[in-house]
Amino acid sequence: MINLNNIANFMDRITPQYVAGLFDGEGCVSAVMTGAHVRFRVKIAQKDPTVLALIQIKYGGTLGCRTHKNRNTFCHDLTWVGKDCLDILNVLKDHVLVKHELVLLGIEMAEQFLNYGFHEKASEEVLNKRKAIQEKITSINSTTFTKEGSSEEVVQ
Repeated sequence: MINLNNIANFMDRITPQYVAGLFDGEGCVSAVMTGAHVRFRVKIAQKDPTVLALIQIKYGGTLGCRTHKNRNTFCHDLTWVGKDCLDILNVLKDHVLVKHELVLLGIEMAEQFLNYGFHEKASEEVLNKRKAIQEKITSINSTTFTKEGSSEEVVQ
């Protein structure tokens, strides 16, 4: 059991490889376009917040909790938003297996936010680049795998 007396022993286990494996199974990169604004984030979700808290200590992010609709259960998530995604995506990029393309697109998207403040309007060129990356991310996220292992696009 992790507690304040032994937390240092567990921090060494929170390696880039461990976080990448967790991200491959329980993480996502998402980008949603609303008008000219892109809401971009990286998230890892778990029922037990312990590992997420350890990852947060090492790699930042915001720890949150949400209730599942129509159920009396909770899910915790660790989220990075906008340009703050860049550091964690760079940690993941050399170690993810399943979501490698999403991580690379995420890095490309996060770099689009580096030179702009939260309320600062980006140029038309940057907005178009964000939209193109967002469409690629959405396309990958809307793909599912069949029992046979082939992929198919989900109709939304």
